[in-house]
Amino acid sequence: MVTEPLAVRARPWWSRAWVLVLAAAYLASNLWQRVGYYDEGYALYGAWRTLEGALPYRDFWSNYGPGSFCLNAAAMALLGRTVLAVRILDLCLRLGLAWSCGWLAHRAGAGRWSGLALAAALCLLGPLGF
Repeated sequence: MVTEPLAVRARPWWSRAWVLVLAAAYLASNLWQRVGYYDEGYALYGAWRTLEGALPYRDFWSNYGPGSFCLNAAAMALLGRTVLAVRILDLCLRLGLAWSCGWLAHRAGAGRWSGLALAAALCLLGPLGF
C-alpha cells in the first residue's frame, strides 16, 4: 500500500516567533526616553501612591481611570519600583495590540498581506510617547 506524504502547510506569519522578536525590538528602541512630566509622570505618581495603599478619587485626585494605576502598580510590584517596569508593561501592551491587528486582518481574509496591518500598527504605536 502506497501512501502519499502529508502536505506540509506553511505556517502563517503571525505564528512565528521572529515576528514578535522584531516587533518587540522596534518598540524597545524608545524605552530610554525622558520621562514625560504630565501623562507618564502622573501615571507613575498614581501607581506609587496605589502601592502605598492610597486609592484614586478618595486619597488623591485623578483624571484617569483607577485601572491604569492598579495595572502600573502591579507591574511595579513585580518588576521593581522603577520607570522601566511601567515602560515594559506598556511595551507588552503595544506589542499585543500590533499583533492583534495583524491576526485579525489574517482572520478577515487578508492572507499574507495581513502583515501590513501589523506593520501599520507598529508604525503608529512605536513613535508615541509613553
